[in-house]
Amino acid sequence: MQTASSIKNIASEISIAALRSFKKILLQYQKVAEFSSIALIEVDSELGAGTGGQSMGTAALREAAIQKQSALMHAENGVLSLDSLKVQTENCADALGHKHKHAKYIDALYKVLNGTSELVAQTLQAGLFPVVLGGDRSTAAGTIAGIKKAFPDRRLGVVWMDAHADIHSPYTTPSGNMHGMPLAIATTTDNFAKKINDLD
Repeated sequence: MQTASSIKNIASEISIAALRSFKKILLQYQKVAEFSSIALIEVDSELGAGTGGQSMGTAALREAAIQKQSALMHAENGVLSLDSLKVQTENCADALGHKHKHAKYIDALYKVLNGTSELVAQTLQAGLFPVVLGGDRSTAAGTIAGIKKAFPDRRLGVVWMDAHADIHSPYTTPSGNMHGMPLAIATTTDNFAKKINDLD
């Protein structure tokens, strides 16, 4: 049976732990508050997917945002700028076909992901919070690389919400579509243990 004194000690420890936890949360919000406004980055690439059409998603989202934007949400008050930044895409590469069946359009996608990484890093270094609208999921690899480039000494956490893990590599992909590979790219994972493909 616990005494009143031991209960009081436990309550004291809990409250100190809770205060420390709350302090951590406040510090995280303080870091987010360092950003003066949001920058919209459009990457209307669709090369990572198996079918076309994903590139139209960014324009549709942008148009919907413009239509819904209230008078209070203009760039001058630091909330949102719809003067988006665009990454040069290589969607015309699909007309030329792909050379690597286990990493389709890898050469063109490398350029897109590199451009995305550069723009995300520059946006963060300018004190803006980047919101990246991508055509297909392969864009995430460039986004993650850009955040790491802007903050090379910080530990990066990623919350991935999708129906798939998207951690295939050219060695494990059944389709060769690179929209299934962004987390493998970001974590440099080849997953040889589950290898089903021999690369060219």
